[in-house]
Formats: sequence, C-alpha cells, structure tokens
Amino acid sequence: MVLSLLARSWKLPFGGSPGIQSLAVLPLANLSGDPSQDYFADGMTDALITRLAQIHDLRVISRTSVDQYRKAMKSLPEIGRELHVQAVVEGSVLRSGDRVRITAQLVDASKDRHLWADAYERDLSDVIALQSDLVGAIATQIQARLTPGERAGLAHVDAVKPDAYDDYLKGRYHLNRRTKEDLVAARALFQRAIESDPRFALAHAGLADTYILLHLYVGMPSTEAFPLAMGAARKALELNADLAEAYPAIALVKVYSQWDWDGAESDFKRGIRLKPSYATAYHWYSILLRDRGRFDEAITAARRALDLDPLSLIVNANLGDAYFFARRYDDAIRQHRAGRDLDPSFAPTHLYLGMAFAQKGQLDSALTECRTARSLASDGDLGLGGLGYVLGRAGKDAEARDVLRKLEADARGGAAVSFDIGLVEVGLGNHPAAIEWLGRACRDQPSGIKDLGVDPRLDPVRNNPGFKELLRRTRLDQNRM
Repeated sequence: MVLSLLARSWKLPFGGSPGIQSLAVLPLANLSGDPSQDYFADGMTDALITRLAQIHDLRVISRTSVDQYRKAMKSLPEIGRELHVQAVVEGSVLRSGDRVRITAQLVDASKDRHLWADAYERDLSDVIALQSDLVGAIATQIQARLTPGERAGLAHVDAVKPDAYDDYLKGRYHLNRRTKEDLVAARALFQRAIESDPRFALAHAGLADTYILLHLYVGMPSTEAFPLAMGAARKALELNADLAEAYPAIALVKVYSQWDWDGAESDFKRGIRLKPSYATAYHWYSILLRDRGRFDEAITAARRALDLDPLSLIVNANLGDAYFFARRYDDAIRQHRAGRDLDPSFAPTHLYLGMAFAQKGQLDSALTECRTARSLASDGDLGLGGLGYVLGRAGKDAEARDVLRKLEADARGGAAVSFDIGLVEVGLGNHPAAIEWLGRACRDQPSGIKDLGVDPRLDPVRNNPGFKELLRRTRLDQNRM
C-alpha cells in the first residue's frame, strides 16, 4: 500500500540522532473535538509503544508513566529527565469518518531539538498498516539496530476488521482503569471484538488479562476466572504464537491454579524475549522470583520494570515489596516512601509501608500507615488483614478481633479473605487457627497464598507441621529460602 503524506516529511540535515537507546511516546492528542474519541487516541499511543517495545536495543517507557504527562505543563527536557530518556515522540490523531490521520515528531529530549516529523493518513481498515509505517520510520530515525526477526515483526500487518479493532481499543481503555465497572465493560468489548473477528489474537489476549484482573481486583472466583483466562490466552497464541501479551496471563494461571512454578517462569521469559520493554511482564516475573525465594533476581526484575515504568504506582510498590520479602526492611521503607511521594492517595503503598514498619518493630508507624490505607481504600477488604495483623502484634487484641469478625462475615458472604483471616490470627498468636485459615486459602484464595513460603509475617508458624504440609501441597516447599 502506498503511504499518503499529508504534510511534508522533514528532518534536520544531519539526519536522526545516532545512539538513541531510550524513548517515550507521549499520549497522542485527540484532534477530533469529540471526547468520546479519546479511547482511539489512547489506543494509537498504546499501539506505538507496543510495537516499539519489540526492539531489544531500545528502552521504551510504558503507558502508565507517559500517561502522567497528558495534561502536564512541562517542557520536553523536564519530561526527558524525569523519565530518563534521550528522545520523545509526540503527536496527534484525527479520526474523521472512516479515515485516520496521525502526525508525529521525534524530539531530542535533552536539547528540545526536533529531529524528524511526518504525517500519515489511511482508511480505518488500514490503521494497523499505518502504525507499522510510523514505527518503521521512527526506528530508522533513531538508527535502531534491528535483527531480521525484529524487522519482520515491525513490518508485520494483520488484517483486522475495523469494528473489531475499534472495540479492542475501547476494551484496552477500560482495562487500564482497573475499576469493577471498567473491567466488566472491557470484558464485553473484547468479547464483541472476538465475535466480529474471531481471528483477532490481541482481542483474545485482552480478554485473558481481563479475567485475571477480575479475579485480582473484583474477586471473581478463581475456579471461574482462571480457566477462562487460560482458554483466551491459549487461543491468542494459537492465532499468533509470538504474541508477547499472552504469555504473562498463562504464567499467572499456571502459578495460581496449578502451582506450576517452572512452567510459569518459562512463559514469563518467553514473553520478555518477545517484547523486551514489556514492564508488566518484568513486574509479574519479579513476583514469581520473589515467591521462589530468589530475592536478588526478583529485585533486579522489579528494578527493570521500574526503569520501564518509573511513574507507575504499583510498579514502585512492587520494588518495595521485593525488598520486604528479602528482609531488607530499610530499603523497603525507603522505596515505599518514594512511592508515597509520587501519590499519597495510593492505598497499597501505605499498606506495604505499614508491613515494613511492623517487621522493624515500629508498630505505631505501622498502625498509622495501615489505617491510612484503609481510609483510602474505596471499598472491599483491601488492607484489612494487614491492619488486623499489626493490631494483634501491638497487643490491641480487642480491635484485632473486631477486624476478624468483619473478615469472617465477609467470608460467609463469599469473599476470598481466608488468607487475611489467617494473617490476623498469626498477629494474635493463635497459630492453630492461623494454619486452619491458611489451609482454606489454598483452596479458595490461591492468588493470596503464592508467597506463603517467603512471607516474613508468617515466620512464627513456619516450623509448624501443618504449615509445612501446606507448603508441600502447593509445591512451595520446592522454592528455596
């Protein structure tokens, strides 16, 4: 297909900037004037990041971090310094009827110097080819060293029905928001995309991610969520065996429902090989390494995720958690404080900081952070088990038992809180009850007990025969400490 240029392509006489190894794609502006088209501009941004992330010699900042600059009044040199990148891509999207126009420019971040600019227009049905052309042009301008496989991957264009791709972009938009309502909407949109185009591999991968998050964020039963996630991810790979986005979902299901640690690690590594700048894969892989007791490797992977997504709150918190499980509590506290400075309203950071204070014996500070986490949590039981654990440790038994009663009532209502109840019982020193509830968690809350073998809060029951049996059942006894 012949590229239609809407504006004169230009570059400075000296050409692109050799040696560019780090890049951020800022959110593309929606020029339609219609806020309902924001999802489309966001989808184009995601697509450019996803394709560029396939280049091994290029560090590409993840969507979560660049999204912070959507409305920020900061100069490009400031953004470059904060993201630690050499170059920035910025531009706009205009969708009108069945036509799409993207303009883009490449800027040397440190000098705020324009290196290249171009504009592309295609029919909506050719939008993936448009993305391929744009990414190829950027790769050329930064003088990226591409392997034959990378070159072929960047040039690869799947035929996708426009309606299916439109629904896929909307699905990703809602998936990134993580609320219950958005996750339900994402599932419906991915399913509709698949109905429109059953061979659309990315839609199947998006659906797999949705089922994982519906379990982790909304409490969808694991017996329902995991088989559906595995089925969707496997279908995605059946359609495209090199689709990096499908492998982390398969890895998580293998851990949570099969305790297949080796198989999960292999899948994480495959996804990372296919997309070296995929921060989510490093993030989740670091958790698996942590839960296997390989703390130095876990910290390295968590740092890599943070390097790719430096402003992500959950990725910042994950590095602090990696230090926590390695018993490096001072480092954990330092990292969580840095995350708290990024956004004091993010509840998990306060909770994890509270746990680190508790292991240091600083129980007053731990209680302050846990109570802050609870006050910030919009709904559900986030942080309730941690608060009860610290209350028990602090000798505030009456308040800890109030937490227990709340959690037990939620358990009777079907909520997956068995691990949280067991944790509170550990804090209170009721070890037989703790073992009983942790055993229930192995059945009804597998995502909550994957770190059973390394969680320092459980050290008081670690030598209990019942606890050792739980580790054997979940194959966690094979992981080293």
